[in-house]
Amino acid sequence: MYLAAPSDDAWQRYRDAYMALIEERFRENRKHFDQLADLARENDVFIGCSCPTIANPKIDHCHTYLALEFMRSKYPKLRIKMPNMQTGARKQRPALKS
Repeated sequence: MYLAAPSDDAWQRYRDAYMALIEERFRENRKHFDQLADLARENDVFIGCSCPTIANPKIDHCHTYLALEFMRSKYPKLRIKMPNMQTGARKQRPALKS
């Protein structure tokens, strides 16, 4: 697990496994993904997360960040606001927007 021993290699393994899992779920039943995208076209949708944390200070090393990347790849017309990547910036909630 990435947080047990953070490293670039551990992150890449986690990222590959998580993206494969979410892709599999999308292929098996994309209905929930489509519903989320439809909701986000009409409303602001916020995806909650605790990152960055002391254990994981890199906001782009987070499953929520990966989920937003995934939605961006599957729904390219959907406006997706990624979290603020500036060091020391106030935490910003990631969002899917219409």
